[in-house]
Amino acid sequence: MNRKIIIFGLAFVSLLLLLFILLRNPEVLKNLKIRTTEQVKEEEKKYAFKNSPFYKEYYTSDQLIVLNLWATWCEPCLTEIPILNKVKNHYSNQNKIVFLSLSLDDDSAKLKSFLKSNRFQFQDITLKNFQHRKSLTDYLNGNKTYENSFIKIRSNVLPTTYILRDQKIINVYTAIDSNKIYRNIDSIITVAKQ
Repeated sequence: MNRKIIIFGLAFVSLLLLLFILLRNPEVLKNLKIRTTEQVKEEEKKYAFKNSPFYKEYYTSDQLIVLNLWATWCEPCLTEIPILNKVKNHYSNQNKIVFLSLSLDDDSAKLKSFLKSNRFQFQDITLKNFQHRKSLTDYLNGNKTYENSFIKIRSNVLPTTYILRDQKIINVYTAIDSNKIYRNIDSIITVAKQ
C-alpha cells in the first residue's frame, strides 16, 4: 500500500513540475505538436527529399555540388568558414561548380543575422529548404536514423562537407583538408572534361 502511495505521489509531483515548467515558459507549448500517424506520413511525403528546392534546383543539375552542413553554434564550423571561402574563390571561374551551405540551426532569426555578416561566401540554402532539412540530412547520411516507439535519434556530425555530382555523393569530409578537397575537385573536373 505504501509503495502505491509513493508511486502515485511521485507521478503527481512530476505532473505538477511539468505543468509549472510549461506555464513558466509558453515557448515550449508552441513547439509541442500532436499529430496522427496519417498527418506525420503526409508531412514526410510533402517534405521528402525529392520535393525539396535543393533537389529540384541543384541535385538534378549537371553541376558539381559542394555542400557544407554547419551551424552557428558549432565552433569548428565557424573556424572552417575562411578555408571553405578560399576553396570557393579558387574555383570562382568554374561555372559548373556550385558551393552551397545548409545550416542545422533551429533559430532562423539567429541564422539570418549570421548570414548578413557575410562571413560565409557560399550560397546558403537553409531558409529555402527549412522544412526539408530532415529529409536532406537523412539522404546525405544514408538514412541513418535510429528509432523505436519512444525515441528517434539522427546523427549529424558538424561540420561536414559533401561533394555531389550526377545524383551521387562522391566524397564526404568531416574536417576540411584544403589540399585534399582541391585535389578531389580537380580530378572530378579533369574527368568531366574528357
